[in-house]
Amino acid sequence: MRCSRIFGRSFSIAFVGTMNPTSGDASIFVPLEQTVLTQTISAQRRTALFARYSVTGSCATALGVLAAAVPDLVTAWTGCTRPAAMQLMFGLYAVLGLLALVLYRPLSPAVEIADEAPKAPLRQSKMLVYGMAALFGMDSFGTGFLVQSLLALWLYQPSRCR
Repeated sequence: MRCSRIFGRSFSIAFVGTMNPTSGDASIFVPLEQTVLTQTISAQRRTALFARYSVTGSCATALGVLAAAVPDLVTAWTGCTRPAAMQLMFGLYAVLGLLALVLYRPLSPAVEIADEAPKAPLRQSKMLVYGMAALFGMDSFGTGFLVQSLLALWLYQPSRCR
């Protein structure tokens, strides 16, 4: 199985590539999931599938944004300290990551690449695709640093609302 051979690399990419403080998913997994989805459903049902996929992703993002209030609610309801509530939140995030692992692990063999794939599928557009991939990779890499730096700066500023 090809997937089992690259599990270590995928795991490291998942660890680094999904640490994303933005509201959207800027990792490699959305295009990968969309590619897998196209291989597992007929062309007539593909639009409805992508509509459900998009709505589900948007709802999950909205729930994630709402979950940002959980530490404040835990602090207010239980009286525990804010750092303890934040640690609880990170623990919950880790549990959700493990749940995602459990859900993704038994993927269907139908998502594997067929053996009769052409040897050079890109031919004329190969350099263009590589160039665009490098450009988007650098953009995503740099943007991740910028957003995380601004978030860290904002979190470490003393509160002026007192």
